[in-house]
Amino acid sequence: MNKHTKPPIQTFSNGGRVLISGASIAGPALAYWLQRYGFSVTVIERSETIRPGGYPIDLRWTAMLVAERMGLKDELFNKHIQTTRATFVDGDGSEIVVIEPELIHGAVRGRDVELPRGELTSLLFLLTRGRVSYRFKTSIAAMDDQADGVKVTFADGLRETYDLVIGADGVPEQHVRYTRPRGAHLVCRFERNAGWRLRGHANCRISLDTALYRRAHRQHRKR
Repeated sequence: MNKHTKPPIQTFSNGGRVLISGASIAGPALAYWLQRYGFSVTVIERSETIRPGGYPIDLRWTAMLVAERMGLKDELFNKHIQTTRATFVDGDGSEIVVIEPELIHGAVRGRDVELPRGELTSLLFLLTRGRVSYRFKTSIAAMDDQADGVKVTFADGLRETYDLVIGADGVPEQHVRYTRPRGAHLVCRFERNAGWRLRGHANCRISLDTALYRRAHRQHRKR
């Protein structure tokens, strides 16, 4: 079996009930694979529906391999932004340098994909909505881990029991608060800057260019 060969799917006749909190990207993607392996999956989301919009994100390497195994490769390329160049502009609007975007993020043209976050979220939702159960306008209010499963109380008052509860909504503090030992405290501390701050403007309708500005409080649009 080579690295591009799909591994055989081993299903479980009684995989158990799984609750996933968050219907953005990680939640539906995980739900897809869990249901393929025989689990009964419920995904909850506090918003009224799938959230549209969002900044463009890149899918590369392993992510594209997984997407291909999920049957999403062609649809992802149809949504590909296909930015052709990135222009760095100074605070007064003067052009500093023009480079290929692949030099910034390391993507490989023709193999990797850049698309708006909302487009990816929609694709994952459409792929999974007939396979897993989605519940909107609710969230986890409380959890109690018992011997026979996790007792979950939802914000809308519903109570159910699951074999596994997974947080995929980008709010780790909330789930730790429900599961940490009584009296323990959650400490979040940031030691240093994680990267550079850049403001970008994608002029996709005209020339598929991206302009990056050094000053975040000023933005110049090409016409």
